Amino acid sequence: MLANRISMLQFEEDKILKKIQQTRKRAEEIMLAKQRNDDMFDKRMRDKEMKMQQEEENRQKYFNDRAHRSIIKKENKKAILNANNKDFKIGKSLTIEHDNYKRGFQENVRKSNHLKKEKIRSEEEIRSEKLRQIEEEKIRENQEFYNDRVEMERQRILEEEKRIKVTKLSNLFSKWRSLRKSY
Repeated sequence: MLANRISMLQFEEDKILKKIQQTRKRAEEIMLAKQRNDDMFDKRMRDKEMKMQQEEENRQKYFNDRAHRSIIKKENKKAILNANNKDFKIGKSLTIEHDNYKRGFQENVRKSNHLKKEKIRSEEEIRSEKLRQIEEEKIRENQEFYNDRVEMERQRILEEEKRIKVTKLSNLFSKWRSLRKSY
């Protein structure tokens, strides 16, 4: 009976040990689950914290970028204004330079035209003088020619008159002779 009792007690002890072991196992599983849950909670918290930190960094980056863009925009506006002012000044100086060049060019053209005009005027005077001389020469030649013709005509007339006088005289002489013979 004792042996029976011992075996039953052993059986009970085994049963209790088995239950303890199951309880330990279960406690370990619970601990592991709790550890896993704690780890997941910690991970979620870290993720949430990282996400918030990332959002904060993004927000900060956005504000920094915005401020930087604003500064760049102001600098660009300032640079554009300076460039426009420089371009305006350069344009104005180029316009003045161009106007001065234009005035100088126009003055040179005026002087050149005046010189050409004077040269043409003097050439026209020379040409008109030559034409006048040629006309005078022609007039003189024509006068000489007509004088020569007149002289030749007068000579011819004189010769004709002489011939007529001689013929008249000869006729008269012949008439006189004939009249003389008839007496």
